Amino acid sequence: MKHTFWDFLSLISDGKAHAEADLLTQLAVDADTLRAWLMRAQQELAIPYTHLNQVIQLTRPMCVLSEARFANVVLDPALSLQVLDECTSTNTLLFQRAKEIGHAVHGSVLVTNQQTQGRGRQGRSWYSAIGGCLPISLAWTFDQKQAQLSHIPLLVALACHRVLTKLHVPCQIKWPNDIMAGEAKMGGILVESMPTEQGSIVVIGVGLNLIAPYLPQQKTLGLWDVQPSLEADQVVSLYLNELAAILTEFSQHGAQSFMPEYMLAHRDQNKEVELWANQTLVHQGVVQGIAEDGALLLQTSEGLERIHSGEVSLRRPQRKLLLLDAGNSQLKWTTVEKGKFTHHDHAPYRDLSALATFMAAHPDVHEVIGCAVCGTYKRSQVEALIPFPIKWLSSQRHAMGVYNHYQNPQEHGSDRWFNILGSRVFTQNSVIVASCGTAITIDALTHNNHYLGGSIMPGFNLMREAMSKRTANLNRQLGRPYAFATSTPNAMASGIMDAAVGAILGAYQRLKAREGADHPVDIIITGGSASRVLEHVHTHYALPVMPKVVENLVFHGLHNWIEHS
Repeated sequence: MKHTFWDFLSLISDGKAHAEADLLTQLAVDADTLRAWLMRAQQELAIPYTHLNQVIQLTRPMCVLSEARFANVVLDPALSLQVLDECTSTNTLLFQRAKEIGHAVHGSVLVTNQQTQGRGRQGRSWYSAIGGCLPISLAWTFDQKQAQLSHIPLLVALACHRVLTKLHVPCQIKWPNDIMAGEAKMGGILVESMPTEQGSIVVIGVGLNLIAPYLPQQKTLGLWDVQPSLEADQVVSLYLNELAAILTEFSQHGAQSFMPEYMLAHRDQNKEVELWANQTLVHQGVVQGIAEDGALLLQTSEGLERIHSGEVSLRRPQRKLLLLDAGNSQLKWTTVEKGKFTHHDHAPYRDLSALATFMAAHPDVHEVIGCAVCGTYKRSQVEALIPFPIKWLSSQRHAMGVYNHYQNPQEHGSDRWFNILGSRVFTQNSVIVASCGTAITIDALTHNNHYLGGSIMPGFNLMREAMSKRTANLNRQLGRPYAFATSTPNAMASGIMDAAVGAILGAYQRLKAREGADHPVDIIITGGSASRVLEHVHTHYALPVMPKVVENLVFHGLHNWIEHS
């Protein structure tokens, strides 16, 4: 038997360490083939792994399905399952098969490991992370005409809800058919149908996240984030059997018996929501229930509206947030309303009266979230002035699809971590993030979201203080940096600036060498001295890429984390 790339991925998918020699023996391939597979895993599929001392290990487990994994699984007799290593779209392939063979397609199931052209509702693309998503498509035939099948998306969502509840994964349904954990999406559904002489053929596509992907406009959650021990083949088989039973009952008796259960699982029942179309708010009101045809019943100020799923996107109203960045020397804060930063301010810890004044003017803050690198005393000063509980966030091993390679994330400055998460608002490329404050931190993020760590050095004032205290003739104010300074104050400023810029440039060159020619590397600079650094770079350096200055990058990182957590 000739082994394939997907057999290789299946062997290492457990996330454990695998000796290269053992893999060569198990797969019966030569070293060149194994290296080519590793290259494909990294460059084409962006699968994170380490390869050190002839040992290969994924940085996290992944799911690789095969038909052998379903050999001992009991499926409903009506179902016929096929596993594809890779394809364009399981729904597209199954829909094409339905066109070719008609009602004989009944019960056909396609599952794949890699889906390159997945689709969602309203013509959106559906992102399927390799090894982190379960794309499943089922074809089912009905005697009823298409107009009588409007409840199908709701019933599919109910099948998912039943199965995940059995597996102890708490979830709700967001009308009509998203699987949610609060604001985070765990799965989505696409239902497509065609008329036939006998009735209708429906192709039902479901994508369930095992690992939460990073999607810029959507919070996500993976099943493995909640239940790490779940087996993918178990999830697939339970879902298919549950759905087959529901569809069979629906064919015979209709949907009404399922509606009370759907309403209990409906996340937004009796809640205030907003309905958007083409990025425009079109309705706002309280959800009253589901109509007999599956439409959403929304009580608005103008009366009861019936909303059909193809028209709109449903969202919960956004509340006012207060974000805090508790640095070493000062506290900075901003409010966030409807996704926008609205009111900024800052104050030194020796006088936080501006914070007290700010809180008195903003009693409608809904939630307070921050990160802190200051000591516990300064943090307690802040807490005493804010009449709401503060959620202080620290560095994490992974978030938003970014994997943190710091040996101990708890020792990692939370401002550095949220600067990294904030950088993804501005670039999806590899990036060097330099924060120029009391200390200067320089950190590296790869194109496939590996945070590699970085360096810490004294900031501008600390370097000046060190020289003034340790040398007899350098206790003076700094001048301006020049290419070749001709006075001592200017020479001090030039040396300090060259140290900072040189460190940033060195990090850029190292990351560029690691990433290769195919992956551009950007530079983002933040912090109080960022504009001075950029001016010096403009004047005295010829960098291959011009740095971008972003004020308050930590706030972008905090907000990005909130939007996706």
